[in-house]
Amino acid sequence: MKNYCPLLIAFFVLSFILGCKIDGQKENKNNYVVDKSGKVFVKDTTSMIIRDYTDDDELIIQAIELKNQGNYTFAIRKFDRAEKKYGKRLSIYLNRGSCYDFLGKKEEAISDFTKCLNIKEDYLAALLNRGLAYMNLKNYEKALIDLNEAIKVDPTEPACFLNRAVLFRSMGKFEESCRDAKRSIDLGFVEKYNNNQATNIVRRYCN
Repeated sequence: MKNYCPLLIAFFVLSFILGCKIDGQKENKNNYVVDKSGKVFVKDTTSMIIRDYTDDDELIIQAIELKNQGNYTFAIRKFDRAEKKYGKRLSIYLNRGSCYDFLGKKEEAISDFTKCLNIKEDYLAALLNRGLAYMNLKNYEKALIDLNEAIKVDPTEPACFLNRAVLFRSMGKFEESCRDAKRSIDLGFVEKYNNNQATNIVRRYCN
């Protein structure tokens, strides 16, 4: 069976993204956002994200704006100030974690995603992001735990299965990888994201 780069699979996002830019990237019609390395993020206003701040929480809003502009270092500093002022917030930890992730600071990113999960253990956005951060560090066992949990939280989300397919491929578990890629198709990945990447993967690499 042919091998392929895991980033190619997670890279599906660049093919299906539609609409305006957000968080320095593009979003598809379902508000899922990904960066060039294939990590799945979600728009701050989507139902997957818990908005735990108001228009009066200016530091958080300013920090998110900096993040959206790609000013990750300055955004982190602003999130630090927001944490001191407002305390523990999912919005602070998730967004700051993704800033660290964009800067290649995976350990710091994992720390913030973990803080999210300490507040809300079934927070899907944090599980997906932490799982992919672990995968990028080649800590496959921890990545698998997070992606398995993400699937338990929402077993109808096709992106969860496609990301786990990437992980299984990295682990050399080719049958499991193909199974998950096919499962993502069965769950409507192509229709939901208007993208054929999962289909192409199955056709090219799976029996």
